[in-house]
Amino acid sequence: MDIAEIKKSMDNALARIVLSTVQFIPIKVGVQKLIGTLRGTEAAYITDLELNSVATYGLLPMFSDEALRSIVDILISKQYLSAKPSKFKPVLVITDAGADFLQSAFMENFGFVDQIADNQIRVMQDSKTLLFDQLKKIRLRIAKREQISAFLVCTDAQLREIVAKLPATPGEFHEIKGLKKHF
Repeated sequence: MDIAEIKKSMDNALARIVLSTVQFIPIKVGVQKLIGTLRGTEAAYITDLELNSVATYGLLPMFSDEALRSIVDILISKQYLSAKPSKFKPVLVITDAGADFLQSAFMENFGFVDQIADNQIRVMQDSKTLLFDQLKKIRLRIAKREQISAFLVCTDAQLREIVAKLPATPGEFHEIKGLKKHF
C-alpha cells in the first residue's frame, strides 16, 4: 500500500466515523454538538442530551474543533451531509448519498488528511488569509440579509477553495463544487 492509498483509507475512516455519529445520535444536532460528541467533550449538553452514550463518542479527541469543522464542511460540499435550517441553528442530516456511502465499501477521495496535516488545517499566506476573512464577512452579510445561517450560504471549505483557486470568471467560480446551484 502506498502513501496515497493510506491517506485515502484514513479519509474514508474519518468520513465513516463522522457520518455514523450523525446517524447514531438520536436527536438532530448542529456542528458544535457533533464535534463535542466526536471529541468526547464532557460539557453539560453532552450529558444532558446523553450524547456520551453514542457509540462513536470520544473517537476523535486528537482533532481540533477547526479540523473537525473542516471535515464536516467537506462532507457537506460533497453532499454526504446537509445542514437543514431549524429553530435556532442548522442541524446536520445524512443525505441519501451519505447513507449509501456508509452502506458500501466505496472509497472516496476526500482530502481530509492533506488538509489537516501541518497544524491540522491548511496554512494560508497573509494575503489569502485576508481574502478568506473578507469572504467570510460577505457570507455573513448575505446570511443576515437572507435570514439564514452563514453555513447555509456556503461552507468554509468552499471559501478556502475560492481563495486557493481565485476564480476570475463565473464559469471558473461555478466549477467549485456546491456553488453552481446557489450562485
